[in-house]
Amino acid sequence: MKKMQFFTHKNGLFGCMAGIVLLIVGLTDCSQGDNPTPSAFSAVFKDGTGGVDGLDAAQSVAVSKDGKNVYVTGGLDNALAVFTRDTSTGSLTYSTVFKDGTGGVDGLGDAVFVTVSQDGKNVYVAGYGENALAVFNRDTSTGELTYSAVIKDNDALTGGGNVDGLEGATAVAVSQDGKNVYVAGRSDRALAVFTRDTTGALTFSTVFKDGSGGVDGINGASSVVVSEDGKNVYVAGSDDNALAVFNRDTSTGALTYSAVIKDNDALTGGGNVDGLESARSLTISQDGKNVYVAGSLDSALAVFNRDTSTGVLTFSTVFKDGTDGVDGLDGAWSVAVSEDGENVYVAGWEDNALAVFTLDTSTGALTFSTVFKDGTGGVDGLFRASSVAVSKDGKNSYVTGYLDDAVAVFTWK
Repeated sequence: MKKMQFFTHKNGLFGCMAGIVLLIVGLTDCSQGDNPTPSAFSAVFKDGTGGVDGLDAAQSVAVSKDGKNVYVTGGLDNALAVFTRDTSTGSLTYSTVFKDGTGGVDGLGDAVFVTVSQDGKNVYVAGYGENALAVFNRDTSTGELTYSAVIKDNDALTGGGNVDGLEGATAVAVSQDGKNVYVAGRSDRALAVFTRDTTGALTFSTVFKDGSGGVDGINGASSVVVSEDGKNVYVAGSDDNALAVFNRDTSTGALTYSAVIKDNDALTGGGNVDGLESARSLTISQDGKNVYVAGSLDSALAVFNRDTSTGVLTFSTVFKDGTDGVDGLDGAWSVAVSEDGENVYVAGWEDNALAVFTLDTSTGALTFSTVFKDGTGGVDGLFRASSVAVSKDGKNSYVTGYLDDAVAVFTWK
């Protein structure tokens, strides 16, 4: 019998889902590396099976740029699970786990998000329950991690003042040049800015808060991304049903608040912005021409065109679950785009699904392609799909299943 599971976030991030109780009997795990169906689903790893640990309430997944490792956060395990990845096949092997309070590790309480720096030297984890950012050093040759440091909200700063903006730390982004790290603080309604040195060490720089200094759109800050050209930072504000735009000085890394786009904003020529209700996750294409936002309460994927010169966004279209054959977007929770820009992937929380879209790279037009659902066609590990990541080579997508305590592997090439 599977234990009863509840979200660790009773308020805010997962509050609307609190109270779900599951009773599952006779759940069978797929063995790693096997492909039980002719579909793209190829394997699943579950907490407590085959020695795997750290996946209880799996919430976020990231792939290193060199393709050698996959990292998964387990919210109820207060953990970061480490997998090695075969760069030829994309198959995973469980390696180790870091847990909060073990071996000096700190900052992983209710670990909700993980990302890897572009240079591969660091892994950063947002600890929602500890209002913290945990820092790991990574050996670029072996992929081995070493716990380095933790930064917590209200930590005293040398010279006076305190770290701010990390209450309810929910998401982390690293600039392409490696000079800055940005953290979305959901409970602080904030974007915290850090400078990063060549060792990966961070220094608190400043904070932007919703309603302060004209900043708008980051109430319930839930996701943050940096454009590939380094000119912009975009933040999804789930409680504002919004997308906030910041301009970034590529020389200094300094940010300036620029604009906000909200659900139902009127459009020039008629119509309204759509798909941003409870904006939960966003990503930007490698060429910088498109920004995609998952709106969980809209069960939607909103598409924006980006002016690569100015960073200005223009609403393009929206895909909604159950409309025009689109499926898998119910409770859209996470979105990722392949490096070549040819595919966009969305994890649908309520649909227990991975929705796949194909992109016309010449026009930027997106088309719904297919959907994979938990328990259908042998697919497993997508129960409450909470995060999706794509390997740089485009061979694989990895999806976390929060209530499956799992990470599922999909192979495309």
